[in-house]
Amino acid sequence: MSNPKVPCPSDAIWLALATDPDFRKAVPPGSQRQTYRDLIDQLPTVLADLLDEPVSFSSFCRTRLAVARHQQATNFPSRLFLNYTLEVHGQPARSEEARLSEAALSRVVAAFETIVGQDPKVALAQAGQTEEVLLFNPYLPIGLDESLRVETGENLLELYRRGELTIGQLLLTQPRVLLGLIAVKRVSAR
Repeated sequence: MSNPKVPCPSDAIWLALATDPDFRKAVPPGSQRQTYRDLIDQLPTVLADLLDEPVSFSSFCRTRLAVARHQQATNFPSRLFLNYTLEVHGQPARSEEARLSEAALSRVVAAFETIVGQDPKVALAQAGQTEEVLLFNPYLPIGLDESLRVETGENLLELYRRGELTIGQLLLTQPRVLLGLIAVKRVSAR
């Protein structure tokens, strides 16, 4: 299988994220969204080596780890939390609260490092699920939306089953999942 390189401009990624109903519910307009926009602007460079990889449990976890490490390196949780407390409460976050948000991200990084360090088959066996179920089940944290379509009109699940869905296409279609934002769970007609 040879997929042509999928251009992944940050404006297109931002458009996909900014129009995602779950993102719109979770992140109010203002400086919090700008913090996400700043992150999105850096993702094509941060993920350059992963964009053309076919989506699998392994490539998803490596991508999610790269994003989480970048969020950690740029103090993303602290900046996001600071913006939230300034806008909602009118005062800056206490350093303790910012440290808690950074600690939570550290746990995410450690968890993905553990998963990425394992043979994917072992991780799937431990989860007791198939790769497709882990990636597309709307009640699990990854929750890829099988009904979403890429620019060709094909849905994510069809492309995944043929081994043609890439990380770049996922980033352009459902970036929320690669950023660690959990969706409002939807019912699937499976």
